[in-house]
Amino acid sequence: MIAAEPVEAKLRAAVKAGAISGKFAGEIEAQALAGGVISQAEAEALERARTLRRKVIMVDDFPRDLGRSEVFQTSQPVTFEALQRKRE
Repeated sequence: MIAAEPVEAKLRAAVKAGAISGKFAGEIEAQALAGGVISQAEAEALERARTLRRKVIMVDDFPRDLGRSEVFQTSQPVTFEALQRKRE
């Protein structure tokens, strides 16, 4: 991710200067590569950063009953005070 930061800065500067345009990152990167704004190695660094970013976002390390296990279940009426005492 850190290696891709200077490349992303190059892309932002090129877009701001009007050298390249596009709505999506893939379009901008393709134009930048074709226009010589970034090298093939820099394009690969961007792709690697995108892959790593996606892996971080797609973390699925939560129990299936997340939230449900915290609910106090009983068939008897429960008061707020009783729940507070249970937490303490």
